[in-house]
Amino acid sequence: MRNFDLVKLVLTILPSFLILSAFAASFLLVFFVDSQLFQVFFSFLVIILFFVIVGISIKVINDQKYILDLLTDGMEHLKSESYDFTLPATKKGKQNELISIFNEMAQKMEINLSQMNLDAETLSVVLDNMDDSVMVVNSSNEIDLMNNAALSLFNFTGQSFKRRRLSDVVRYHQILQLVNSSRESNETLNLEIELFDLSKTFFVSSTPLNFQNEKAILLNFHDLSDLYQLDNTRREFVSNVSHELRSPITSISVMLETLESGAINDEIVRDKYLERISGEVTRMTLLINDLLELSRIESGVDQIEMDHLNLVSIIEESINMAKNRFYGDHPEIRNLADSEIVVNGTKDHIIQIFVNLIENAIKYTDQHGVINISAAIDGQFVKIDISDSGQGIDAEHIPHLFERFYKADKSRSDSGTGLGLAIVKHLTQTQGGSVSVTSQIGEGSVFSFTLQLAQ
Repeated sequence: MRNFDLVKLVLTILPSFLILSAFAASFLLVFFVDSQLFQVFFSFLVIILFFVIVGISIKVINDQKYILDLLTDGMEHLKSESYDFTLPATKKGKQNELISIFNEMAQKMEINLSQMNLDAETLSVVLDNMDDSVMVVNSSNEIDLMNNAALSLFNFTGQSFKRRRLSDVVRYHQILQLVNSSRESNETLNLEIELFDLSKTFFVSSTPLNFQNEKAILLNFHDLSDLYQLDNTRREFVSNVSHELRSPITSISVMLETLESGAINDEIVRDKYLERISGEVTRMTLLINDLLELSRIESGVDQIEMDHLNLVSIIEESINMAKNRFYGDHPEIRNLADSEIVVNGTKDHIIQIFVNLIENAIKYTDQHGVINISAAIDGQFVKIDISDSGQGIDAEHIPHLFERFYKADKSRSDSGTGLGLAIVKHLTQTQGGSVSVTSQIGEGSVFSFTLQLAQ
């Protein structure tokens, strides 16, 4: 440091100064021996030298104290995690170098801390936006961390989970054993378990986290409920398709055996059976066509081309198509839509929506009943209502009406495949709309769906 260089300089010059003083004293001694004047001069010289040395020492001490005070103040800022400060520069070379090093160190600490805070915030955001429930359990089996999904899963808010024992939160011995085994083996272990109190199945993963002599555990709960639901849906779908195909095939097989056994020679019986066989073949054809149509819609392979369509014209075309599929009398169908309404959509898809809903209304409405089709503008959408005066639908069936193969009245013997309303739901969604139903037993039903209003 500069002050120490000054001291070194003083100590270097001081001997020469003392020698010169000695020569001067000798010279004076020759001329002023036993002179009172010499004694006074020599005493004065010693006093001056003493004050010079004291002054230099005080200057050095004050300079060092100033630097120490600056560094102490800087350390206090660092201790309080306040980095937005800079120690002032001095005119002393070595002191200024020390201050520059300290300022540079504080700046690097601020940058590193900011990066650490950013990393921690990023990790927190990632954890809180994960679908999986994540928690960290310390070596005392106390919970140190939970992400938002875990807070929701185990009904905690804020930091109320802190220091709660894992056994008080997760009351499944299989999971507690998993944690202990994972900690002892220092390996990631997995478990698939159904949490009955949550009515869900989870894939639980326990991963050791070894840091700072802390044997913590990272617990991850991955919800498998949707996968199981999808698997059940697929099994039900295969079962329903098998059932829907097995029934007509069995019926055809029985009738063919009857014809082969000699009934084919009876013209009346033969014609009756052939008509029934034709009906069963038609039923299977409709089922296969609906399955292919539903698969095509769900896969999204169709190109959705939106056009401006006059709603009244679409409804009239749909009514005619639906009527042509029924023999005999059918209920009156009224088109009450405003002729000025123009919608934005795919013509073939919208016609299929109308035809499926009109056919459904015809099936469940007496021939003396009425089916009304009305439309009203609702913001940027058009709401279409298809109401009938039929028998109505029991409330317990309404949530399931748009599921595949669901039939509210299983006792009815009709040619329906149970896929018509499922197709309506998916087609409506491709048009950017939605579908719903309201109904009361004995008062009929109202199927409503929305289409985009042409701008």
